[in-house]
Amino acid sequence: MSLGGALICAAMVTSCIRDGGNLPVALPDNDRVAIVPEAGFTSVTPESRGDLPSGPVTGTSFAASTTKLFAVTAYKGTIPSGNYSAAYFDNQPVQSDALSKLSFTTDQYYPADGADLYFYAYSPVAAAGSPGYAEGTTTTPPTVTWTIDGQQDIMAAQVISGYHRVPSGQTHPNFPFTHKLTRVQFKFVRGTGFGGGINVTSISLKNCKPTATLNLMTGDLTFSGTPTSLTLTGAYPIKATADNPPVIDKSLMCEAGASSLLISVTAGGITYLDCTVPLASTQSGKNHLVTLTFEGTKIEPTATITNWEDGGTGGGTIK
Repeated sequence: MSLGGALICAAMVTSCIRDGGNLPVALPDNDRVAIVPEAGFTSVTPESRGDLPSGPVTGTSFAASTTKLFAVTAYKGTIPSGNYSAAYFDNQPVQSDALSKLSFTTDQYYPADGADLYFYAYSPVAAAGSPGYAEGTTTTPPTVTWTIDGQQDIMAAQVISGYHRVPSGQTHPNFPFTHKLTRVQFKFVRGTGFGGGINVTSISLKNCKPTATLNLMTGDLTFSGTPTSLTLTGAYPIKATADNPPVIDKSLMCEAGASSLLISVTAGGITYLDCTVPLASTQSGKNHLVTLTFEGTKIEPTATITNWEDGGTGGGTIK
């Protein structure tokens, strides 16, 4: 059977939920009160302590036994506006223990004078540098810059209600993280007239800007650079519907805001014509499950795309 054939694109999605609220805890002592962060989202729990994986984080709580889950910058007294140079602390990483309890890697404390703190958090954690974390200055807010490779799940959270030391019943900031990128998952289906025993060896999202910069104060993520491709490689079988083709174990994270995805696929040594998949939503934090169906005579991509919150449809044809 000739490999020249058709590629039908379809997409479906699931949803994401955040935890909220602040849980009161007892004061550790009468002199200094440590800040105990709380946050949302879950990923696979590692067997031993290590950094948070760069790939997508899903669910309602962070992983246990993990370092560098996210990092926090705090300001004291008032929310800064115009001058961002006097952070109370800067880019401090948060870790989790075996029971998923969060703590700063280096203990951070509420001000002894009872002043309010305002918190700004992000993930994945970046060291100071370019790309990397940049402290706030007298004119610019703190930022984080990443070179995108399709695996970073960039998230941000701000807690600006103000938290301070209290004599008893201390409460702590709960960071309501939101995803800032679009996540794309893939499934490969063998359709009518397409040969068996063939693998997808490469799949790319094209026209993706490679540099992402997060404004820590607002949570806004901007992109720059010459558009490039984000690519997954491997050996992913193309299976008939009756064989329950799985969602592959890797996904790509890309800039949100586009009205469609331009996808390039190589299977069995053949690179197919680019497949355009319209998106029902251009908002960040959406997960698109793209099903690619290979058929034996032509390429006819269509799409049904939903997201973590609600659904939509779209389609297109390449011949």
